[in-house]
Amino acid sequence: IDSVRSSLAWLAGVSGLYALDRLDLSADTTLDGPASEGVARVLTSISLPDGAAAAGMLGKSMLAADDTSGVIYSFTLYEHKGNANLLRVQTDNYPQPLNLNQGSKLELGSTAKLRTLAHYLEIVSSLYDKYSRRPPDDLRAIEVAPEDALSAWAIDYLSTNGDAGLPKMLEAALDRKYSASPYEGFYTGGGVHTFSNFDGSDNGRLLTVREALHRSVNLVFIRVMRDLVRYHIAQYPETYAVLDAPYGDPLRKKYLDRFVDQESREFLSRFYRKYITDPQGQAQALLAGEAHRPSRFAAAYRTMKPDESFEAFETATEGLDVPIKASDLEHYYTEFAPGKFNWNDLGYLAHLHPLELWVARYLLDHPKATYEEAVMDSAQARHESYSWLVRPHRHREQNTRIRVILEQEAFAEIRKAWARLGFPFNELVPSYATALGSSGDTPDALATLAGIVLNHGVRYPSMRIGKLHFAKDTPYETVLERDVTGAERVMPVDVAAALHEAMLGVVEHGTAFGAYHALTLPDGSFAAIAGKTGTGDNRVERYAPGGAVIESKVRNRTAAFVFTIGDHFFGTLLVYTQEPYAASKSYTSALAVRVFRNLAPSLKPLLVSDVAVEIARK
Repeated sequence: IDSVRSSLAWLAGVSGLYALDRLDLSADTTLDGPASEGVARVLTSISLPDGAAAAGMLGKSMLAADDTSGVIYSFTLYEHKGNANLLRVQTDNYPQPLNLNQGSKLELGSTAKLRTLAHYLEIVSSLYDKYSRRPPDDLRAIEVAPEDALSAWAIDYLSTNGDAGLPKMLEAALDRKYSASPYEGFYTGGGVHTFSNFDGSDNGRLLTVREALHRSVNLVFIRVMRDLVRYHIAQYPETYAVLDAPYGDPLRKKYLDRFVDQESREFLSRFYRKYITDPQGQAQALLAGEAHRPSRFAAAYRTMKPDESFEAFETATEGLDVPIKASDLEHYYTEFAPGKFNWNDLGYLAHLHPLELWVARYLLDHPKATYEEAVMDSAQARHESYSWLVRPHRHREQNTRIRVILEQEAFAEIRKAWARLGFPFNELVPSYATALGSSGDTPDALATLAGIVLNHGVRYPSMRIGKLHFAKDTPYETVLERDVTGAERVMPVDVAAALHEAMLGVVEHGTAFGAYHALTLPDGSFAAIAGKTGTGDNRVERYAPGGAVIESKVRNRTAAFVFTIGDHFFGTLLVYTQEPYAASKSYTSALAVRVFRNLAPSLKPLLVSDVAVEIARK
């Protein structure tokens, strides 16, 4: 708007005919004034202790009576009409210009299960298209990769039940059972991880995917995500076969080289950040830590200071009180002379990561080097640091690293599917924890997904301004109207229907039950509300060598509710608290659902008007 106004003002200035104040602007917005004002009043009211209490927002899983400060509430509502999704309400109580709905990356917890379920059902749909027309005997003869549980299930279902139609198969997929046990380690994201359920009573249960969505059971969706990853890996048999390929296989070497380059850069970055601020001081601290072991100290010292004289080495041992006998000094000085060992061996001898030694030495010599320069100059050291991995007898260790790259490739495919449904970021965290929200999201992007589900799998363009009218009654009068073409089918209609039905269950008897029957229609019936809840607890933790948490700092806390209302409305409600207020908060998505229920009366006129129009049209 500003750029168009500026252009018109420039034209007017050049002509000299009209003053700037004659170039007025009017806009037709899609926002509903009364509904926006009503929502804003409620959000302002519940920001105060008395308002929060009156709204029933105090208690377990919500707010403490003496700790309601620092909580931000944000609400977005769209209405689908014609060929566009019209923004009807977007407001919050955040007194800053940042739009939390679009301009942030937030951990929104279990709302990611909705994206995970969407992709799960899309894969079932694609397997139906691939196999449903084949005779049962042909299906039974198909060989499936051992880890590809989804393809195996689809083939078994179709060979047993025949082609009963995609909706029936999707229902069966929602009724597949997974263990909710947390007593299993999952190798994902480059390491072994364990996960927990919010409700410990689920730990010994087998649950259907549908039940797990309704009750937001973490371990079921961790296992669903594992199946999705393994499915994508199995779609490329020639790549999957690299795990069984012999030493020296070109593709195997390619994957190992990718892993070495990737992980070595991560370590290089970590050590560069550690040493760049004070190379001399950090190097001295490193040597001091090695002072109680003569061989370690000598290996580290001679590596970092290869040009130092014997006299300097002797002085250093005295200053650090290293227990090296005088008669052994020359032996240690000579034994660890530069050039005798590669970087992998040096790391082993010094009991340090080889790249920490390399960075310490490099920054002593090049204290102003950039990280990019360090990457370029470290190529040989990074390669040598992993020489242990590429040896012929390390087949099992190599496969573990190759699986890391295969998993990353699988998540790249999953991200493409998520992006088609509105996911706004360029990558996913390559970990099963992405099913629980570790890859982040935005409230507006979640609303986009809800709109796709509500609109039977079609993604419509969003609109908040319909028309701009500049410089009325002047020679420069200009009218701009939004082109609302561009609707695109991004999800099979049957998948959208199955997702919507599952989301209705979340409200009817799941984690969003507080929103059930929140809106009464003029005929006395209740608006159908569907949705998914999520709680995000974003914290930074430090661990002791044994794995115990020694520090946990909360960065922010979120609670979200993504919803659909009736046949035309959808949106998100976000509760957000940042540090330093977040540390004292323990609310869950139950708070977001309670806020939604309090906002319902403010939305009723907008929804009732829409229902009346629909009744008249029909």
